Amino acid sequence: MKKLSFLAILAAMMFAFSGCNTISGIGKDVSAVGRSVDHAATKTSAKISSKTSSSGSSSQPAESSAEPK
Repeated sequence: MKKLSFLAILAAMMFAFSGCNTISGIGKDVSAVGRSVDHAATKTSAKISSKTSSSGSSSQPAESSAEPK
């Protein structure tokens, strides 16, 4: 009976620790995705700024394509 209890506790501990490792792995994956999105947004922002500054500066504000309500 003691041996069965020991094995049950050992199995429960292994299951619990593997869950912690899985959560940690998911956190790392989500963090990597966040860094990739941030990097892509930074590159896109830089491209937009370089196109805007190279097209010449105008003293008039850009017109909005949205119609007033």
